[in-house]
Parts: sequence; structure tokens; C-alpha cells
Amino acid sequence: MSSLPELFAAHEADIRQLRLNLGTLLEPSKHSDLWLLRFLLSNKSIEEAQESITFTIAWFKEHQQAIDTVLAGGKCPFEDDILRFQVIGDHKKTSHGEPMFFVRVGLCNNTALMNTVAYEHVLNFMIFSRLRTVVEIERASQETQTLVKAVSVIDLQHFNPARGNDMRFFRVLGESSKLSEKMFPQFLGRSIMVNAPSPLVWAFNSILKPLLSKKTAEKTVFCPGKTSGKSIVACPYLSRYLVLENIPSFLGGTCNCKGGCIGGVPNSQTSPITGVSESGMVSINVAARSVETVEIPLVKGTQIRYEFKVSEKQQIKTSVLFRKTAENDTGEEGKSAIDVVAKRSIEEKDGVISGSFVAPEDGVFVKSFDNSYSWLRSKTVWYKIDYLEE
Repeated sequence: MSSLPELFAAHEADIRQLRLNLGTLLEPSKHSDLWLLRFLLSNKSIEEAQESITFTIAWFKEHQQAIDTVLAGGKCPFEDDILRFQVIGDHKKTSHGEPMFFVRVGLCNNTALMNTVAYEHVLNFMIFSRLRTVVEIERASQETQTLVKAVSVIDLQHFNPARGNDMRFFRVLGESSKLSEKMFPQFLGRSIMVNAPSPLVWAFNSILKPLLSKKTAEKTVFCPGKTSGKSIVACPYLSRYLVLENIPSFLGGTCNCKGGCIGGVPNSQTSPITGVSESGMVSINVAARSVETVEIPLVKGTQIRYEFKVSEKQQIKTSVLFRKTAENDTGEEGKSAIDVVAKRSIEEKDGVISGSFVAPEDGVFVKSFDNSYSWLRSKTVWYKIDYLEE
């Protein structure tokens, strides 16, 4: 990463000229020398930097109320509606102190998102939500006296074109990319695509790449992952910058955050959320001939309450067990697990099945929905897991 003192020394005259040209348009509390420096580094001339700064200040003024709310720790407009269909979020840092932003593409339901939330609101959310990371990289830059940028990690496991290949979403993604490049210069250091199947690499190069800004496209790299049978450390970009303890387990790391590392979705989940009930239960589709497993790591003494049901006129096999972390003396896996709910078939008439559980030791709470016996029909199940006060 570049040294800030060296960058400031090299661009001191340009920063001073920018302040002179922009005059009262700049506010000392909002527009630091570091903020101006990023614009100078991303534009070919003072004039181009000035145009981008003027545009950014005007855009921020137009959306001032929402921006103030986000910077004060509040939510973006329509955030809850959007995050029902997007599994995204900031998660820890690289070994160089760069904030990381993760997207679990296979769990995002882009078609449902664009059918539910207006294009403009989705676009604005993509800009507003970046503000949190911008604040983080500015703080890290000041602390380290280096030009810190963000790293995005895009996990493409379980991607389904039927729910993810929506041109409306691609257009909003492209427009937000170009707006971000203009208003948040020197923000993105690298965008890393992991677990991308060959058809998806082709789709990126043929469909999405032309919609992105040139600089964003140039910062995008593809890396192997779990789907290729290789460890995440086999990726040269990830192994150079990332700490395995900070990488979520769904990418081959060792991090297993309470409730899930990204978006409050368990790391083990492979299907996107399709709905949320008034009581907070979430629905997922279990494809024919498949099993969906939700795993929740628990430490000794943790109390949880669970609820689950199946949708109308449907039936599915289900079970709940607690798998101890440590192997037993005999090494037999069966004896290292506790049945919480024995495997059984449930249907609509059974209603909501609920209960509570206290972890007797460190382990994993495993909820399984087994639809492997159904050759043609997928099933919709609902579940909810709450942590109780200890």
C-alpha cells in the first residue's frame, strides 16, 4: 500500500489548487486532504478531479437525509426489504488492514429483489451502503498512514441462473459501479471472484463486464475455491492478503460467526431465502433429490429456540441433532451426536414444530430438510432459530 506522507508530498500543490478552485463548496469537517487526494489519484487532471468532486457534493446534498442516517449508524432506505434477497456484508479485514466485503451470490435472489424493490431504491442502497466501508477505510488510512482500499470477495457457489441472471439487476449493478468509481475514487483495491464455474466466467466477460466501469472490470480477478477441490489458500490473491481465521467457513476458512458470517445467514446454508413471515420465519426451497442442512455452531451453555414447518400440501423429512465438536473415545461418529428431533416426515397439518435447546458442550446444532426421496418436486420449508438470553 502507498505511503500517505509520500503521496501528500507529491500532490501538495494540486490539493492546494483544488481547495482554491472549489472554495466554499468544500467543508473542512467532510472534505479532508485525504478525500481530495483520492480524487486526484483517480483522475487524469485537476479539472477532471474537480468535476467529479462537484458532482459528488451535489449528489450527497440531494440525498443528505439518508446519508446522515447511515453515517449516524442507522439503516439505508429500504434496507430490510433489499437484504431479504441479498446475502452481503462487511466481514473483518485482510492482513494489511483492508476491510473485506463479501457477497454470497448463490444465496441472492436477484429476480425477487427487482420484483419487490424499485430500481432507483436498489441503486441508492448500493451507494448508501458503501458509505460504511468508506468511513472504515478512511479511519484505517489515517491510523496506518497508508492508502487503504477495500477488498470485495464474491462467492459464486450454488449460483442459479434462473434466479440470478436478471438483466435489471445487472443494469443497476453496472450503474452503481460507475457511480461508485466517480464518487468513491481509490475505494476498491481488488474484487475477487471465487468458485466461478466456466459458464459464469463467460457470462461475466460477455454480459456483465461491458456494464461495469473500466477500472472496476480491470480490478476483477477469478480464483479457484472449494468447488474446484482446492483450498482457498491456492488463490494467489487471497493467500497473499487474507488470514484464514478471518475467512468464512463456506469459503474454506475457519471463521464461523454466531448466526452466520454474512447477512445473518448460516454459513452452511446453500439455498436463498425466498420469503420472511410476520413472525420472522424464513423460507427456503429444497430442490428435488436434495438435502438442505442448516448448521449453527454453539458454545457450551448457549440456549436457542427453534421453529420449523413445511408449506401447504407438501411433505418433507426433517431432523435436528447436536453434533459435538470433540470426538468420543471410540471415534464413532454416531455416539458423538445427540438427537434433538428424531428424523420424521412432516406435513402441513403438523403446523409449526418448535422447541428449545441448551448446548451441553461446544458443538454444532444441525437442522436437516431431506427431500432426496422426491424425484421431481421441490419443497418450501420455513424455519427460525433465535438465541435466548443465558
